[in-house]
Amino acid sequence: MRVLVISPFLPYPEKSGSRIRTMTLLRALSGHNVFLVAFKENAEAVPEDVLRNLCRQYHVFPRPLLTPFQSALNYVSLKPLMARRFEHREARQTVRRIVQNEGIDCLVCEAVLVAEYARPFQEVFRILNVHNLEFMRARGRIRMVRRPFKKLYYRLIAERMRRYERRALIDFELGLVCSEADRSIYREIAPGKRVAVIPNTVDTDAFRPEVAGEATRKIIFIGTLWYEPNVDAARWLADDIFPLIRLDFPDMELSLVGDAPPQEITNLALRPGVSVTGSVEDIRPYLRRALIFMAPVRTGSGTRQKILDAMAMGLPVISTSVGCEGLEVVEGKNICLAETPQEFREKVRNLVQDQEFQAHIARGGRKLVEEKYSRRAAIEKLAALFREVEAEVRKHG
Repeated sequence: MRVLVISPFLPYPEKSGSRIRTMTLLRALSGHNVFLVAFKENAEAVPEDVLRNLCRQYHVFPRPLLTPFQSALNYVSLKPLMARRFEHREARQTVRRIVQNEGIDCLVCEAVLVAEYARPFQEVFRILNVHNLEFMRARGRIRMVRRPFKKLYYRLIAERMRRYERRALIDFELGLVCSEADRSIYREIAPGKRVAVIPNTVDTDAFRPEVAGEATRKIIFIGTLWYEPNVDAARWLADDIFPLIRLDFPDMELSLVGDAPPQEITNLALRPGVSVTGSVEDIRPYLRRALIFMAPVRTGSGTRQKILDAMAMGLPVISTSVGCEGLEVVEGKNICLAETPQEFREKVRNLVQDQEFQAHIARGGRKLVEEKYSRRAAIEKLAALFREVEAEVRKHG
């Protein structure tokens, strides 16, 4: 089968949940002829060797910069600004040429942001890989603001995103989501559509517990630090949660790790005990040196890749219910849940002062990842799914 994958980002290096999800899909397609159209930031290097091994053809375009006119349209247009960012004439022409000249059987869009590229090709079996339900993330921002005007503005933005996303979901023959929670929401806004759950995963051979070295007093938060839900989480952690923890444990440190932190995040490193590392090649050394992983996330959808990474390495996790939404976690068995700064403080105190409880949560997290979120199982599930798609294409072709 000939499959065209359209992605709003490069799938490699695998430094975020979205990239890992796309690489998992590409690996599952190893028995097919794969064509890739992707976008990149201007400074990013194209991983030629990796793409050459995964794809028959690949075409990478610089992600267009938004013009002042496009930004102004955001206030009157029905198309969300994030979707406008991927309007690229040459990329659209390339997609059309590949579909027409290469006999594409199946077209996969990695996120709703590039869904419009699939719209003209209704004769092709189309799949939408939903990394996040963006309108749910937009709704989350409503709770984060107090001014009535801003609440109204975010409600309008969320409703516009919901309408746009609903239209995109309806267009595709099959949707892939991260969790049962997202599948329920998908079916609610696009009734009758086929949806399969492909959870985010971890390479459990690469991410595994190691013999502890010198005891540490470090809390770690990892995430793409330009991404709005992570910006909010990092600020809340540094502003309201970590100072309470330092009252109990004055030697505790906080490390914020992730790509492209904005100035408001890098400034947090001026606080006592706080460090901001920015982008790193490999997060595993940072996880090994940590005592606790925190995910104080208050908005967004999908599942948090870094929670799975931390669990796989035997690190106890404290998260909000939103932060671990979509994961099959159980409070007190494989994770600690907290919703307020005081609750985070209490959970840290429990983990630090009770070594047996700390080990219990760490073992439970690792077991959960092995049973539910291994990379190998997801690749096998996707490969089987594409065999079904191929059979359907042949039947109707």
